[in-house]
Amino acid sequence: MSLAYQMGRTWTASLRYDRDLQFIEAFPRPFFSDAIAARLKSNPSRRAALQLSAAYSAGAIGVLGNDAGVETYTGAAKMGISVNRHVALFSEYLYYHYRLGQQPLTAAFPAHLDRQTARIGLKLWLPFD
Repeated sequence: MSLAYQMGRTWTASLRYDRDLQFIEAFPRPFFSDAIAARLKSNPSRRAALQLSAAYSAGAIGVLGNDAGVETYTGAAKMGISVNRHVALFSEYLYYHYRLGQQPLTAAFPAHLDRQTARIGLKLWLPFD
C-alpha cells in the first residue's frame, strides 16, 4: 500500500507499507517482514534534483516464535545537478543498519551491521538512434 502527495510544483512526498514473504537463498527458512518507507523528492530548479528517503523493516526468519528476528533501517540523501542534456553530477549519502535477534547461519552473516557510504559521481546519457 502506498500514498503520494504533491506539495506545490516541485515537491512530492510518499509513504509505503509492505507485508512480505520471501524465500532468500542464504536463509534456510522463509523470511517474513513488515516494512515502511518514506521519501521526499524535489526539483527546486530545472537543473537540480533532491531526494531524501528513510525505511524501517522488522521481520523473522522462519515461522516459529523462537526463530531469528531481523530489524533493518536505512536512510539516504541524494542531490544532482545537470550540467547539460547529457551530463549530470551527483552526490549521495547512504546509511544502512541491520540486527539479527539470533544468528541463523553459522558465520555467513554477522549479528549486526552498520554501514555508511558517501559517493560523488557523474551520470552520462547517450542517445540511441
